[in-house]
Amino acid sequence: MYDAPTPCGPLRLLCGEGAQPNTLCVVAESTEAEQTESSGFLQKVFAAAKQEWMCDVAVLPLPADRFGKVRFADVRVLGDFRRVFVFGVPIGHLGLRLRLPPYRPVQWQGAALMLADAPLAIMADKSLKVKLWEPIQQLYGLSRPS
Repeated sequence: MYDAPTPCGPLRLLCGEGAQPNTLCVVAESTEAEQTESSGFLQKVFAAAKQEWMCDVAVLPLPADRFGKVRFADVRVLGDFRRVFVFGVPIGHLGLRLRLPPYRPVQWQGAALMLADAPLAIMADKSLKVKLWEPIQQLYGLSRPS
């Protein structure tokens, strides 16, 4: 776990000790039970992309009371991430004034940035799972099944 100072207090990055993650998942913080379920789902998704959870992929839980108080620049100083997925957090709440369609990665400040629905919403909707998986295949250079 790493801390990064921000004007409203430190951010807590979750990853394994000594890990050098290349991917960051920013998720809206929720109840412990919801976080466990969301984390399990995201772990499976990234494992399918051949990414080890808490090693290749780090998580930044963002409490609702921090929405609008954290800047994307604050997040970027946490590590040299090549991919940043924002799950269930409106992009404006990270201080970015971008119009980003969900599930379409864009290059921003040296990283692929993608917005997506909250993990629990994706879990409950097969079409959202497909929408999430397609760009993940692209971002990790996975071949699409024929």
